[in-house]
Amino acid sequence: KAQSLTKKEEDTAEEAAGPTELEVLQEIKALLESK
Repeated sequence: KAQSLTKKEEDTAEEAAGPTELEVLQEIKALLESK
């Protein structure tokens, strides 16, 4: 069970990092376009 929980936590962390990185890229793109 411990291995399953650890793997599940890692998957969740990766999924959480994805959208965050996308949001950052979108913000940078918006700043560049506003200039």
